[in-house]
Amino acid sequence: MLAHWEAPATETSLRGATLVLPVVSVGNAGQLAVDLLINTLQMPRVARLQDDALLQAVGARPYPHVQGLASAFELYQQQPGGVAVAQQRAPAAPGTQVAFAERLAAFVKQTGVKEVLVLGSIEATMRRDEQLAGPQLRCWAPGTPAQAADGSSSEAGSSGVDAVDAASAALLERCRSGAGAPLLEASFWQDRPLEARCLPPWPLLRALRSAGVPAAALLCFSSEGDNVADGLMVASAAAAAAGLQAGTAPAGDAAESPPLRLLPPPGWQYLYGSTAAVY
Repeated sequence: MLAHWEAPATETSLRGATLVLPVVSVGNAGQLAVDLLINTLQMPRVARLQDDALLQAVGARPYPHVQGLASAFELYQQQPGGVAVAQQRAPAAPGTQVAFAERLAAFVKQTGVKEVLVLGSIEATMRRDEQLAGPQLRCWAPGTPAQAADGSSSEAGSSGVDAVDAASAALLERCRSGAGAPLLEASFWQDRPLEARCLPPWPLLRALRSAGVPAAALLCFSSEGDNVADGLMVASAAAAAAGLQAGTAPAGDAAESPPLRLLPPPGWQYLYGSTAAVY
């Protein structure tokens, strides 16, 4: 994976940073969420990322405060060492998701990122009975002791994943307490363990764990359609977990950060067409 940095940013800008990283998944909830964060905080673009597995994409100017065209994978950050937010607008080619995730995790490790908050979604049809009602947001990290429906605790995934380390546990706790996201239930893994899941976000979470990068995920149950509400939900939770607040982008205590008033970018007016055109 190559990074084309935009001066004055360099590879050292990510050292010690919290990276908010969306994956391309059902409904594009992660992409919608980071659109809201980047536009609200007016984060400048610091790099364009390139990988052979990524499908090519280019679009119009993505945000009013950013010059130039939008590309497939970009990185935004207000200040070196502060929270960085990536925007992935194109998926990896079919059959390359695992390799792409491994190269991305290696890049994150090389740049010295402190922790990664992955944003994404889970197909709503995969919900269990206990997940049909109530909050549709979940948090998870490799090795998390998930809470089963009967109140017992078990290791998420399978024996191939070690217990979550202290840094991942701290990030996961910010997702739970600061963002109010419950843990992904143990029943989710009854059909397939973590190692058998090849679509995002699971290859990336495995790769980050293997690379020794602390990580946790905020995931919402979602279906294809008008997913603006999902994007708002994930963005609000991510802002709380990462300690983001208007005017700054520190990695702080989520409990001390006031709620962020999210502002959609102007391009969202064309997101799903007019009501008459869609329905």
